[in-house]
Amino acid sequence: MDEGLVDEVEFSLDSGTPEDFEDLRVNAKWKLFFENVKFFAEYTRKSNRHIRIYGITIIPEPGPLNYSWMHPEFVELAQLFDHHEMRRLHDWGGEVDLPGDHHTGVGRKDSEKTVLKARGCDLVLRQMIWLPNGDVTICCNDLDSKGVVGNILNDSLWDIYNSPERRKYLDLLDAGHKAELELCKDCQTF
Repeated sequence: MDEGLVDEVEFSLDSGTPEDFEDLRVNAKWKLFFENVKFFAEYTRKSNRHIRIYGITIIPEPGPLNYSWMHPEFVELAQLFDHHEMRRLHDWGGEVDLPGDHHTGVGRKDSEKTVLKARGCDLVLRQMIWLPNGDVTICCNDLDSKGVVGNILNDSLWDIYNSPERRKYLDLLDAGHKAELELCKDCQTF
């Protein structure tokens, strides 16, 4: 961040309550997450860094996609973000089977089935995800570290961004060869 290479950071604050957050995000601790994200957002603003902060909240059915029922700390964090998106649970790049899955179409009407993209991927193109051990993966749907392209403890963010490993994903996806990538082959893509 001190190098000015980070222009946006996105946080996943799922479920809407501390208890449900910890249930959905195994091994995550709400109190620590809340304090760290709040500190980061306030520090970024006070230090006049031009970093956009985004949040995504996955809300399982039948919870409403609004703040009316959420824990006050969730609302507090959401108000610190430049943008906050609420959405439904998805299939994590084909890693999780869901009832009425949009990817397979099982249990869905034809009009509700997702049309898979033939080329490219907005997630791989626009993001890199830092994992707790320092690994950097190319996709937020990467639950099993299949798409690790570097480690921030060993390489600069710029080197990872320009790495041959990341370039391989971009090139194969752009050429329409998603099936050749273990991480991407079953993804519904975005």
